[in-house]
Amino acid sequence: MRRLWHGLAVLLLAVFGAGVAKADERILSYRSTIEVQPDATVLVTEDIQFWVEGKQVKRGILRDFPTRYRNRLGIEMNVGFVVLEVRRNGQPEPFKIEKLYNGKRIRIGRSHALLDHGIHTYTISYRTTRQLGFFEEFDELYWNVTGNGWTFPIDSVEASVKLPPGASVTRSAAYTGSFANRGTAYSAASTGDGQMVFRTTQPLRRAHGLTIAVAWPKGHVSPPSIEEGLWFGVQDNKALSASGLGLLVVSAYYLLVWWIIGRDRRSGTIIPRFEPPAGMSPAAVGFVSRMALHRTAFTAAVVSMATKGKLSIIEDNSGFTLERHRSSSTGLPLGEKALFRALFREGRSIAVSPENHEELEQARKSLRDALRDEYEGVALKQNRIWYYGGVGLSILMLLLSMKFSEQEGGYILLFVAFFSAIALACWLPTIAALRWLTIALMTGRGLLGAFLNLLRSLRIVIAALAFTGILVVFFLSEEFGILPAVPAIYVILNALFLRLIRAPTVTGRALMDEIDGFKLYLSKTHVDGDEPNLTPDQAPVLFEKMLPYAIALGVEQAWSARFGMLFNAANQTFRPSWYHGVGGHALDGGALSSGIVRALGPGLTMAIASSVGASGRVSGSGGGGFSGGGGGGGGGSGW
Repeated sequence: MRRLWHGLAVLLLAVFGAGVAKADERILSYRSTIEVQPDATVLVTEDIQFWVEGKQVKRGILRDFPTRYRNRLGIEMNVGFVVLEVRRNGQPEPFKIEKLYNGKRIRIGRSHALLDHGIHTYTISYRTTRQLGFFEEFDELYWNVTGNGWTFPIDSVEASVKLPPGASVTRSAAYTGSFANRGTAYSAASTGDGQMVFRTTQPLRRAHGLTIAVAWPKGHVSPPSIEEGLWFGVQDNKALSASGLGLLVVSAYYLLVWWIIGRDRRSGTIIPRFEPPAGMSPAAVGFVSRMALHRTAFTAAVVSMATKGKLSIIEDNSGFTLERHRSSSTGLPLGEKALFRALFREGRSIAVSPENHEELEQARKSLRDALRDEYEGVALKQNRIWYYGGVGLSILMLLLSMKFSEQEGGYILLFVAFFSAIALACWLPTIAALRWLTIALMTGRGLLGAFLNLLRSLRIVIAALAFTGILVVFFLSEEFGILPAVPAIYVILNALFLRLIRAPTVTGRALMDEIDGFKLYLSKTHVDGDEPNLTPDQAPVLFEKMLPYAIALGVEQAWSARFGMLFNAANQTFRPSWYHGVGGHALDGGALSSGIVRALGPGLTMAIASSVGASGRVSGSGGGGFSGGGGGGGGGSGW
């Protein structure tokens, strides 16, 4: 009788203890059969036995499976995944497939039916592709059996791998634990005929998993062809492929525009000329020659006005100061007239320093606008309408690239970011507009000056919007599956062709030929026999007259060296009345190249410029893997 009661007590304790152990929802066993097919597909059957208490698992379970990866180059790849069958306790169970950011979710169960408490076994069969690694000496399955995303502990895991007929396991490895862990709580055994079984030797906690790797000789599985690999690459990266196509379209558009209207006309015969083209100022010569306002044009115009007695250039240890002699700009060409008025709008002098960057920038724009009005359409064609077409086409292609993105809600994110960019872009210009309005009213410019300042602020708003828009697209590009370099390439492409599609007219090409001939004359460092003879009195006059042109064309050093030799030979001293340097304004001939020209060429130019601008991816069977690596994986939960 005592033995009977003792036996009953042990039995009750075992039953009660088992009930306590199962009180928390968990996965009692996780059995996975992985069959590698000769066509490189993988068939997987998972038998997952749950202990259900109605806490997380009420109606069924969720099985998440990643299908979207990035390889070592950062390029996306998508594996195939098709669910073949789902059963619960041996009977078909309803399910539906939901899309996740990086894969798919199998939602198993009925929303209106609750599960009974106790043991439920779910069987999930699916087929997946592009999971194998094809290496030089072997093929391999590197597979995350359970995934590291389960919200339940797992008591035991068993994974059986079946290779194609004739294939044998050459090496294997396995890893347990949390993500990136390389735990060894498993056993492995080969059962022959290309089969191998892995089992965990201790329970897995939440977010822990089992990853296996099995390698076999080549020749038993057909790898994808080169054509298939290329097609997979296009399919995997639709947004990136569309980006590449968009770049080709925009490039083709710009090349066609350049070929038809943007190619520069051929130059004629270039012969040395001793005078600039008739009626052209130094700044105009530089503008037409480069088809844009170069920074040396500002300096050339200032020196030109100085040689005409309109202003003096004063250089001291603190920098340069421009001081006008006369209040009238009478007799100056259009560009210099606009520059003179802009420089001395506020007073008799202006320091070339960052403190006056607004006034100097406005003066530069006045010079540029005057030269554009005078020569664009006559000597140059900017072809801006075609450029704006290219910008619009670039934006359209970028938006189409985003359309192929698999990122859900991406356009909502872009919409929010766009209006955030507007708020950011308008804040600083609005503050600047209020400041300019205050300055305009305080300096007596009145409402007209305030209105002009407001227009200036609007231009800054537009520029700021464009800049922040580029930044928004750049930083969000990866969210749309586009490499961040793509928006940057669009910006570079448009900036490049903004310059390339400019072209001279017939008249402009003739002027450029004359300018090239004149530059030949200015850049010679010695006197030719064809040049007119100069008397000692004529040399300083010619030097002053042509110096602004030499600065505009970037040959002021050669021009000054040439006249330095003339002045030295004549024992002359050159005394420009319009320049006052650090050590006085009298310069002998030998100091020309190192004194005034150095100051007025690179020196003044740089001062002005600085003042104006305020799977199969990695092998795991050789021991280099980890828990959570390889294909498969994911995890799951209840619902």
